[in-house]
Amino acid sequence: MRRTSFASSPSRRPRGRALVVGLSIVTVLCWWLWPEEDPVTPELSARTPPSTQEKPRGESKPQSLKRSPEPEIAKVMPAPDDPLAPDRRKLGALRKGGDADALRRQLSSLALHPRAMLKDREAWLKEADKLNARLVWSATPGPGFTTVKVEPSDSYWEIARRMNAERGTHVTAGMLEAINKVRPNKLRLGQSLKVPTEKVSLLVDKSSCEIYVLLGGVYVKRFPVGIGKDSSTPEGTFTVQGKTAKPVWTDPKTGRRYAYGEKGHLIGSRWLGFYKDGGPTGYGTHGTIDPETIGQAVSEGCIRLVNSDVEELYELVLEGASVRVRR
Repeated sequence: MRRTSFASSPSRRPRGRALVVGLSIVTVLCWWLWPEEDPVTPELSARTPPSTQEKPRGESKPQSLKRSPEPEIAKVMPAPDDPLAPDRRKLGALRKGGDADALRRQLSSLALHPRAMLKDREAWLKEADKLNARLVWSATPGPGFTTVKVEPSDSYWEIARRMNAERGTHVTAGMLEAINKVRPNKLRLGQSLKVPTEKVSLLVDKSSCEIYVLLGGVYVKRFPVGIGKDSSTPEGTFTVQGKTAKPVWTDPKTGRRYAYGEKGHLIGSRWLGFYKDGGPTGYGTHGTIDPETIGQAVSEGCIRLVNSDVEELYELVLEGASVRVRR
């Protein structure tokens, strides 16, 4: 009897091939559809930011998150209050309104404010200087002044004395001459003179190294000064006393006295002492032999001016006038 092999059997051969092909197709489909495992080890994956890890196949790419805008600082933090804002607004209105005297007073208020910026102060003072030249340092009548007729035997000194006795203005003969532009020997009977009715005082501002002459608290003139080193110039309110021309100077370190003009004399041609509580403080305003030190803090505490300026200041300020020194 003849044996027949399964391998050579025509009925068995197609069925075996179909089985092999089917298994191959299933294997391919399983490989294609089964999600890939993350090749990164668990330990490394835990330390890796999610944005850098490989995303599973078929998962849609997430949209990038939009960063919320930073809040504007101006909206979060309000702008600091400007203490000069009301005065600035008044200044603009006065420039349009045409009241020159009110404008110069407003400029003074802004410029002398302790929180005024030095750049702004300089601009306001320059504008005020132009108005003061026309309204203060001239014979033009205006607010804060009166008109006086020259009487027999009158002089600037006598007119100033009468006005100071009546109103306590601390006006000097030198200020009357500077305002009216008439030499003392040219005064004539019945002549009209412009005389201040407001009090004269001084303000020393250490931050700008300037001394201001005030009428009724309003700025009318200024001079550059030098001040004490290491904040040695005292601050506060004092009285001008001991006005001296060609003063004798005593060296505070050695006690030696120097006559004016003598070698070693350092305080120039004029001295205006500062008194407090009725007595001298040892400080004051004076000239200097070192004009290059003006605008600097190099003195032992006194306030120094060039000689020409201290001589002019000397003629404008009467003993008893108030002087305030501020930082």
